[in-house]
Amino acid sequence: YDTESPGRVGENYRQAWKTKVEVPVFDIAREKGGLEIVKRGGGQQTRSLRLEAENRKQYVLRSVEKYAEKAIPDELLSTVGEDLVQDQISASHPYAAYVIPPLAEAAQVYHTNPKLVYIPDDPRFGEYRTDFANTLALFEERPDDDWEEADFFGNSKKIVGTPDVLEELYDDNDNRIDQLWVLKSRLFDMFIADWDRHDDQWRWASFKDSGGRIFRPIPRDRDQAFFVNQGFIMNKVKRKWAMPKFQGFDYKFSYVPGFNFNARYFDRDFLNEPSMQDWINTADSLQQRLTDEVIENAIQQWPDSIYQIDGEEVIAKLKSQRTHLKEYAIEHYLFLSEAVNIRGSDKKEYFLAERLDDER
Repeated sequence: YDTESPGRVGENYRQAWKTKVEVPVFDIAREKGGLEIVKRGGGQQTRSLRLEAENRKQYVLRSVEKYAEKAIPDELLSTVGEDLVQDQISASHPYAAYVIPPLAEAAQVYHTNPKLVYIPDDPRFGEYRTDFANTLALFEERPDDDWEEADFFGNSKKIVGTPDVLEELYDDNDNRIDQLWVLKSRLFDMFIADWDRHDDQWRWASFKDSGGRIFRPIPRDRDQAFFVNQGFIMNKVKRKWAMPKFQGFDYKFSYVPGFNFNARYFDRDFLNEPSMQDWINTADSLQQRLTDEVIENAIQQWPDSIYQIDGEEVIAKLKSQRTHLKEYAIEHYLFLSEAVNIRGSDKKEYFLAERLDDER
């Protein structure tokens, strides 16, 4: 990343990206009792591998480095457009995901537990050796199937993806979403400024419940937490009339519905029940749980060299974001309540709409 002239696109986290850190070497034969590579993962900017242990639990290795060529149209490849996008990856903090678990734990939000590792030039990676050799990565659990022993996934015996949840909801109206749990998770997203929360960024812990199943969300891929937006170009891009989802991690959002653009379908599907008071109460609960001590201890888990660069500023921003959570809750509730999706099932349904006056 160009650290000499960042004026057009911002200082961002350039110093963190170029600072050396010390992390353990990843040993694929010893980690979790030995792992086998299942397949290469998807993702637009990240290289990843899905791994499986002998007990059939699955894990993911995800590169810390991002690769712009998958995130932009073909016509911009090998042009200034590619250079700009690659440079703008410096707006994402390379070690953001690493400090999210203690914050999520305090908020009582499900989470994975990323571990920073170094992947050596290891012949046991086979056909993937060239792409992953000598790279920094995050190693974490893949929430899927049975994780009964994992309290950070709710001790669920059956974890599924969003398409499976939608199918279950259509099939039987005894199946339902724990929308207050969704609400808590989404307000937490706003607290850490994680803007990229589309449907595929979630898995679902399921539990038996009064004739059906209840589903609670498990966020995954926290690479965009603490995403900032700096420099002349991006200050134009983030305007309300342009791409406000790129407002960035600061002391306060200027337009909350715009920040949540990538989750627009998710929110309308899974947050159509809570009242405004539910939103306010949930924000109040998070404000009480996310204490100064919780925030400070979480960010201090960064390597010391990284903390010295970004730690104090990130802590200050998180404390400020916490104070505005009720404002965010009310603003986003009012936005979503303007047009509410009511989802039925394949069973017989009864819908009652009560007209209160010409406005409601």
